[in-house]
Amino acid sequence: MKQTYKLIFITLLLLGLCVSGVQATLPPPDMLLHMNGPADGTVFVDEGGKTVTVNGVTTNQTIKILGSAAGKFNGFGSNLSLPASSDWDFGDGNFTVMWWEYRTSASDWSAVMDYYGGESARGWMVAYTTAGHNYLFVSSNGTSWDVAAGLDMGTYDLNTRNQYAVIRNTSLGTIKTYKNGVEIASVTSSAAIYNPGGELDIAGDVSGGYGYTGRLDEAAIWKGGPALTIDQLYPMTTEIGTQAPQWDIGNNWTLVNNAAFSTGGRGGSTVLNFNGTLYSIAGSAGIRTNETYKSSNNGKTWTLVNASSGFSNRSFAFGWVYHDVMYLAGGNDGTKNLNDTWSSTDGDIWTLLNSSAGWSIRHAAMPLVYDDKMYLMGGNHDSTEMADIWTSTDGNVWTQVSTTAVWPGRELGGAGYIGPAMYVWGGLSSTDYLTDTWESDNKGVTWYQTNTTGFRGRYGFNGVSVDSRIMFGAGTNATSTVPNFLLSTNGTIWTETNSSIVPFDRYYTSTVAVNNSGIVMVGGYNATSGFLNDVWVSGDFPPIINPITADFSSFNTQGTAPFTTYLYDTSTNLTGSETFGWDLGDGNMSTAQNLFFTWNITGEYVVNHSVSNGLSTSYSQANVTVGTPVSAPVASFYGSPTTGNVPLTVSFTDVSSNTPTSWNWSFGDGIYSELQNPTHQYTRSGFRTVNLTATNSAGSNVTTRLKFVKVS
Repeated sequence: MKQTYKLIFITLLLLGLCVSGVQATLPPPDMLLHMNGPADGTVFVDEGGKTVTVNGVTTNQTIKILGSAAGKFNGFGSNLSLPASSDWDFGDGNFTVMWWEYRTSASDWSAVMDYYGGESARGWMVAYTTAGHNYLFVSSNGTSWDVAAGLDMGTYDLNTRNQYAVIRNTSLGTIKTYKNGVEIASVTSSAAIYNPGGELDIAGDVSGGYGYTGRLDEAAIWKGGPALTIDQLYPMTTEIGTQAPQWDIGNNWTLVNNAAFSTGGRGGSTVLNFNGTLYSIAGSAGIRTNETYKSSNNGKTWTLVNASSGFSNRSFAFGWVYHDVMYLAGGNDGTKNLNDTWSSTDGDIWTLLNSSAGWSIRHAAMPLVYDDKMYLMGGNHDSTEMADIWTSTDGNVWTQVSTTAVWPGRELGGAGYIGPAMYVWGGLSSTDYLTDTWESDNKGVTWYQTNTTGFRGRYGFNGVSVDSRIMFGAGTNATSTVPNFLLSTNGTIWTETNSSIVPFDRYYTSTVAVNNSGIVMVGGYNATSGFLNDVWVSGDFPPIINPITADFSSFNTQGTAPFTTYLYDTSTNLTGSETFGWDLGDGNMSTAQNLFFTWNITGEYVVNHSVSNGLSTSYSQANVTVGTPVSAPVASFYGSPTTGNVPLTVSFTDVSSNTPTSWNWSFGDGIYSELQNPTHQYTRSGFRTVNLTATNSAGSNVTTRLKFVKVS
């Protein structure tokens, strides 16, 4: 099936049709769940405005597909539901249902989405699972699956990111299923789909099964309007509504710094993009170094972070950014190859994780972050080009995926990914300057060759993955440098953006992607200038935006029902283009920046506030306590004794109701007290009238006892 897809792609190119690596603009969905949120969050928002009821589902940032998180579903009883809506009633019109999944456990007899009210109220179900496949079921009569009774949607693959879609095109009279952009099956029908009414379930247990287990992301429904095409949905590298802009990357380059590093130019360094800050680590200018530099403005200026970073001097090490940590491994120290691994979260302090990792000593390997793992592929082991593949999730423990891949062993080549497929291309083997490209759809276990001569043979370059493309530039074939830049949107056809680009007269350079829309190239070497100290950029670089930090305050956070307070945003690093969200803890939401809000029912409420600038979202929360309403007191008291001779001492006891908080006594002889239960001595004979005023937050009340005390 994969080869068929590639032949279709080539045919389209020969016909002169435009095929882009970025999906076409999509109309707004009628339902869209980005499933973003903090770790273990329980708030899910439908961008279409419908309320989402959450049952045992959390947002998870460990395994995410698009955006900042994905929904984590734990099987039976873990699901989302949305209320009854005409958006689920597809009738006889066009519709599209799409989602991404990362399934972690086999779970037959469940569905990813279903509009189904029972055996006599059947509507439609997508990804109803059995025997390792997802299936589509559709009914026009409510009692049988007469339109589609198990239309294949492809296998469900464990621990793999896959996109699935169902598209109805009434002009063609078809309902088609797709997996990762490839058509799986089709049925012809013009029948109106039965409307069972009721809610839409996501990851519900349909037939007494175990329920969906794994991650779901970017679940969307489009009803009516022009029929969508799969090219609009796949490949998809960013969330719907946030697609990266088109740009002419690799063709035009700008020199931003001609003397980047205070200690001189270098080649064979490791450059990483860590949370928007670039780091250049180690490298060589004839003498190897263990310096770490950083740039916070996309390479324009660089600061020396650490002149001796803890690890030994080296060049041609390999690095990753993974789960908010930088990792550095291997390389050559001038006398020997290395296989140690290090980590850092600031570029200054580096921690040794393993002095001898499981893979053999080497330099110039090809690193890649893919499938939520760090991949290490190939490299030079004591003058032998390797073809083994290793993975790790902590930089310490490494697992061998393949002892020897089918592609020739290589060093200083390229590695990248497009959607669910990973690629290796070019580099130096023991016998040649390689021109080949290889693809794996199963995490590096098996490979097949997609192109044998896609470009001029070379080594000494970096491959990058940007905006649904793999790309690289520069390099050498030992007789001369190769000063051009190439990209591929499918791993089969390579396009040369410019046949001779001045900054690419170099090799041993380091390139890194920034914001999925630009590339920074750092240093390298050529015969004319030696080791280079310049920085070049190409693509679209948005303004540097400091990370936002969500926060808010209020006039007060506790009171009695009905309790009203003013919630006002105090987030930092705002630019004026942010969007805001409030979850008031009682089912009410708001998108205002500041608001007055009233809680009418007693209880403890958790208020969540979110702020997004399109690049990231920050969250803050606080507790609100709403107590039972308070009534004004009803003043009452007694005293003893109330008769006697001078001097007469009387003890007064407050028995007021509704919990007063202050008291004021008048004993009838010009003396007063603010005690709750005072004692008073009368020194003159006569009748005395006693007043008590009892007060709380709701008001005051006075009781008067005439001639309450008789003094003889």
